Amino acid sequence: LERLESTRWSPRGDHYDKIIKDQGTVKSYLLEVLTPGYSELTIDRGVITVVRDEPRGPSFEHVYNPRVMLKPMKRGFVGGGLPDQFDGVDVKYFSHLTKQIEVVKCRLQLPDGSYEPGVKVKTETLEGVGDRTRAWRWGMRVRRAMLYRQTTYEFETELAGLNSSYMS
Repeated sequence: LERLESTRWSPRGDHYDKIIKDQGTVKSYLLEVLTPGYSELTIDRGVITVVRDEPRGPSFEHVYNPRVMLKPMKRGFVGGGLPDQFDGVDVKYFSHLTKQIEVVKCRLQLPDGSYEPGVKVKTETLEGVGDRTRAWRWGMRVRRAMLYRQTTYEFETELAGLNSSYMS
């Protein structure tokens, strides 16, 4: 937490800006509080820890090859441009400026210079963010994840899988 606070959240201005009045579980509020900082709660070797999707450095933590795999690797892919996929994200947030729920549209620019039409849009609610710019940044990150994270890899190892962490 200290590393993310000093190197990512504070320098970027990522902070949770909401007063919590309702009762809830610690886990549910931790998940909500970490969202504006693009972070997630996970468990790593029995310790509750926070991870952020960010560059991990010039090299991989661990490289997997066919010698350590028990079965052949399976790769899954969801192709872009299919009619059932989202082509935009709308982010609902509570604006501190207008004191009401606002919606910011997040669309990617197409090669011809126009923007995605937003025919099938996914609506996300972002708690703890009170300004349009931060809500737009978060929504664009969600939109890019939808578009560029379409490949999955599945394989089995004996113990080599313990060398990697969540999101590494």
